[in-house]
Amino acid sequence: MSIMYDSGCRVQELCDLTVSDIRLQKQQATVKVTGKGNKTRIIPVMDSMAKLLKQYLKEFELMVPEKLVFAHGFSVYGLGFLYHL
Repeated sequence: MSIMYDSGCRVQELCDLTVSDIRLQKQQATVKVTGKGNKTRIIPVMDSMAKLLKQYLKEFELMVPEKLVFAHGFSVYGLGFLYHL
């Protein structure tokens, strides 16, 4: 939920987020989202959010670039949770 506030992303944009859309570089972390009308935008992410994302990716062993970041069924971090926000 923090990433929604930090980035201003819509729920569907987060549901479609893949591992390859996240760049955790030291100088500036970014998230690439595709929104309405298939428009892509690159959003800068604060350092604190970058640390959380890095920890999340490591915890769920998300290393495959095409893998959806928040597709863990209907767990607390899953799509069902995001749609109910």
